[in-house]
Order: sequence, then structure tokens, then C-alpha cells
Amino acid sequence: MFGVYVNRLAGACKVRETRDDDGLYPSDFTRTSVHATEQEALAAVEAYREKTTVYCVFFNRPAWEGFVSKENATSGSYRGWKYGRGYNLCGEYRTEEEAKGKLREIYRSR
Repeated sequence: MFGVYVNRLAGACKVRETRDDDGLYPSDFTRTSVHATEQEALAAVEAYREKTTVYCVFFNRPAWEGFVSKENATSGSYRGWKYGRGYNLCGEYRTEEEAKGKLREIYRSR
């Protein structure tokens, strides 16, 4: 059996062989599901990553520069000062295209 282990604060997800009584790995990870094959577990990880991925627009107005970053929505670590105090989070989007559109809109607003 293969377990899917998630650390929601870090936005990390892992697969490892497991037993029914195995709950944690290591202490920051929680088992979220168990699968008969490693392939099924890997597919569950891919689905988790797809579901929790957001594309964020960060912009530094004084420097008039910005970028799009792929982030994990469950951790939320990108909402703080991950990219320095000069960059503000301008939005979270489900697709990279939406985020790039927002960044273009910001550049045109000058």
C-alpha cells in the first residue's frame, strides 16, 4: 500500500509505502489517502497539486515591475513578504493566462 502525505503549511505532498496504522510522516505530514499501487498514489498527488495551484501576480509599484508566480494555495506563504517588502500580491488566479492578463492590465494602467 502507498500513502499520500501532505504538509498543508508548506504546500508539500509526498508518496511512501505505508501500513494501515501509519498516520504521520514525518511529524509535519499527515496521511490523506491510501492507494493499492504507487501509480494511483502518484495520480492522487498530481490531482492535489493541480487543485491547490494558484498563479499569483506580484507587483512593485515604485520600481514599476512585476511577475507571475506559481504557488500552492494551501500554504498561503506567498501572502506575506516572500518576495520582499517591495512586492505586493495583486491577485490569485486559477490559470497562468488569467494572471498574465492581470499583469498586462497593471502595466497598461500607468
